Amino acid sequence: MSPQRIQRRRVKGWRMPEGAIYVGRGAKWGNPFVIGTSTVATYPFSVRGSFNHLLGLHKTKAEAAKHAVYCFEIQTGPMGSYEYDAATLAELREKLAGKDLACWCPLLDENGERFPCHADVLLELANGGTCACGHEREVHFIPDGCMDKSGGGYFCPCQEFNAENVKNLHNQECAQ
Repeated sequence: MSPQRIQRRRVKGWRMPEGAIYVGRGAKWGNPFVIGTSTVATYPFSVRGSFNHLLGLHKTKAEAAKHAVYCFEIQTGPMGSYEYDAATLAELREKLAGKDLACWCPLLDENGERFPCHADVLLELANGGTCACGHEREVHFIPDGCMDKSGGGYFCPCQEFNAENVKNLHNQECAQ
C-alpha cells in the first residue's frame, strides 16, 4: 500500500497508526504557514507567514488551506525561505519515504473534495509522484553558486520555475 496522509484526531480510543509520522505544526516537517480567521466579514479566513505577516484573505477554509500549501510548496523549493537543500531532501527521504504522514488537516472538505495539506507535498518529496496536472514531479538540485550551498526542490515540467530557469537565474545572480 502506498504511503498516505492520515488525519490526526482527538477522539477517545483513536491511535496514530504504527509507523506513521506526525508532520503537523510544531514538528520538524510542519507547515510554517498558518490558516487563521480574519476580521473581514466577506473573507473570514486568512493565511499568515513568518512574523505573522498576512499573505491572503479567503472566503473558505479550503481556499486558505490551498494557499498555505502553495506557499509551503514554493518556499521549500529552490531559493525559498525554507529551502530544502540536498542534505535536507536526503534526510526527508530517509525519514519519511514509505511512511504514512499524520496532520490535523481534514482529508475531505464540506463538498467531499480532497482538502489541501502540506503533508501531500511531503509525500511527493519523499516518495516521488505526480502533480495536479498529471506530470511526474522532477527533483532538481541547484549547483553550488553565489549562496555557497546546493539547493533542491521539485517541479512540474510545465511550471515556469523549472530546473533550467532556476539554473539560469543562479548563473545571472553569480555573474553580478
